[in-house]
Amino acid sequence: MIRRFFILILFIGFDFSAYPQDSVFRIDIQGNEIVSDAKIIPKIKIRSGQPYNENIINEDVKNLYATGFFETVEVEKNDKPEGAIIVFVVKEKPVLKTLTIEGARFIRDKQILKEIDIKDGSFVDEYKIKETVRKIKDLYNTKGFSQAQITYNITPVTGKNEIDLLFLIDEKGVLKVRQVIVKGNDSVSTSRILKVMKTRKAWLFNRGIFKNDVLRDDESRIIDYYKLQGFGDVSVDIETDYRPKGVYIIVKIEEGRLYLIGEIEIEGNDVASLEEITEALKLKAGDIFSDQTVYEASSRVREVYVDRGYIFAQVDSLAVFNRQTESVDVTYKIIENDIAYVEDIEIKGNSRTRDKVIRRELRVYPGERFDGKAVRRSKERLENLGFFEEIRFATEPGQDADKVDLIVDVKEAKTGYISFGGGYSSINEFMGFVELRQRNFDYKNWSTFTGAGQDLTITASMGTLTDRYQLSFTN
Repeated sequence: MIRRFFILILFIGFDFSAYPQDSVFRIDIQGNEIVSDAKIIPKIKIRSGQPYNENIINEDVKNLYATGFFETVEVEKNDKPEGAIIVFVVKEKPVLKTLTIEGARFIRDKQILKEIDIKDGSFVDEYKIKETVRKIKDLYNTKGFSQAQITYNITPVTGKNEIDLLFLIDEKGVLKVRQVIVKGNDSVSTSRILKVMKTRKAWLFNRGIFKNDVLRDDESRIIDYYKLQGFGDVSVDIETDYRPKGVYIIVKIEEGRLYLIGEIEIEGNDVASLEEITEALKLKAGDIFSDQTVYEASSRVREVYVDRGYIFAQVDSLAVFNRQTESVDVTYKIIENDIAYVEDIEIKGNSRTRDKVIRRELRVYPGERFDGKAVRRSKERLENLGFFEEIRFATEPGQDADKVDLIVDVKEAKTGYISFGGGYSSINEFMGFVELRQRNFDYKNWSTFTGAGQDLTITASMGTLTDRYQLSFTN
């Protein structure tokens, strides 16, 4: 009797542990009418049979929100003897039934619809509608309608989770620039500043349409120009005065101090002489100081080293304002590193042209020291072929530290053309001609007859009195 009771207790304990309460027994979806369960389930990571994990559930909620289908996502957990039942309760966003645009006269509805993301039948919410208003506003700004006003009306469809959306556009008309006034420019002429700006005054040969985004860019362009002239502390403030006849623009400039280069020091050069580096810098004391000028000088010094094979050379610049001389002292610190050798040359981008057509123009060869001048000469020779729209040279690390692979990346251009014409002369009377030419011909390539760099020209000239035919082939 005691033995049977003991066995029963063991059996009950085993049965209970087979269905732990902290495991997921089932997953249910509720509230979805349009989005099917088949679209929702793949976005959920939690699965039946897995341990219940709050972090995974929170991640699933984020994933469902990210679909853009739902306005709210809630999760309910129902504990049962067999395990937890997880219920995802969703509320779908309204569906756009019809989209209407009213008031657009200068810009067609079709063009506006191309610029926006929401379409008939898509899920929408307040954020998406306001984002659409912003895009329409931006479109009108690009066309010069900077005062255009866009509003919207939402009409719910009775008995359905659908809405009708109406965008009301008041275009107002194009704003034109009537005058641009520049103040505070003591060192730079007003005409020079007006040339830097893209905003123009309206007159006979210029519409002078006012655009906010262009005016903001003008502010950056003026600052960049001043900094190139050595005014590193310049500040620019642009004000707009809206009047019935148009916009009046006032550009206020505070030039600040003019910075000039003081002493120039060079450190770390052993391979290249001081004279070579000084010549490459093209800078001297008293020149206008700007970050771009100093950077361009560093690039020219580095080119000296690249031409000698030191492609790992580093040229850093340090600029310090000297209060005693009231100028900027510049120090160029050079780390020459080791010389580099070409391990392999890889050709990319040539779908028609054979590798050998490109390689025979190169003046850089595997196993040799890297030579920047030879690379530039190779690029010139490839450009002279006329086979390519773009040619780019790059390097990738080789198997050893002092080895590099040279990458030649090309974009092929059209090399074949046909021309024809006709006319009349008193000698030959009526005549016509046709010419067919392929500058990258390949007589062995029967599929396209291109790729070997050969030049084939076929010309036929036919007239009332004479006929002429010509065939030219250059390998």
